[in-house]
Amino acid sequence: MVISNGQVVHSRGYGYANLEEKTPITATSTFRLGSISKQFTAMALAMLADQGKLNYSDRTGKHVPALSP
Repeated sequence: MVISNGQVVHSRGYGYANLEEKTPITATSTFRLGSISKQFTAMALAMLADQGKLNYSDRTGKHVPALSP
């Protein structure tokens, strides 16, 4: 999905959701991500830390007030 100015400008799936059955991926296909998203979160945090936008020792609530105790 591509979003520009809060509006969806492109939404499409590519490839197969199931190779054996040749079920195509659609814009509404869902997938089990499991733990794979942790690597992307870690990289995003590393990039923000590198830019000086956060410190590894910051509490989550500092940046996401809804998660403050």
